[in-house]
Amino acid sequence: MARFEVVKRFKDSGDIRLPERKTAHSAGYDFQVAEDTIIQPYRYHMDNILSTNSAYRPYTLEEMAALTKELNAKPRLVPTGVKCKLEKDTYLELSVRSSTPLKDWLIMANGVGIIDADYYGNKSNDGEIFF
Repeated sequence: MARFEVVKRFKDSGDIRLPERKTAHSAGYDFQVAEDTIIQPYRYHMDNILSTNSAYRPYTLEEMAALTKELNAKPRLVPTGVKCKLEKDTYLELSVRSSTPLKDWLIMANGVGIIDADYYGNKSNDGEIFF
């Protein structure tokens, strides 16, 4: 069983809503963002990457990695203000609803996120979950 809590940095804000199941037969919990976040379109990053070279050509993985690092073109982490205490040997899976790409044009860069049980209380970010 998952137990959600507000992380320390948002403890006093009063604006963080813990994830909840919206209907009796929901497969999972619905999360909300903790703060407004600007997500640049994929095309924005690709235009910047491609403009660094005058001609279109295939890129190796190493070249693409170097370009994305140089241009700081990386997926945006969206904060939830929430952490999750899990039982030993369990994990929390972060998935996008099937309607989200169609309605909002949003996907997760890694497809599916995995939150391990020992992530709770992570020293670098208090175990905050980001999408």
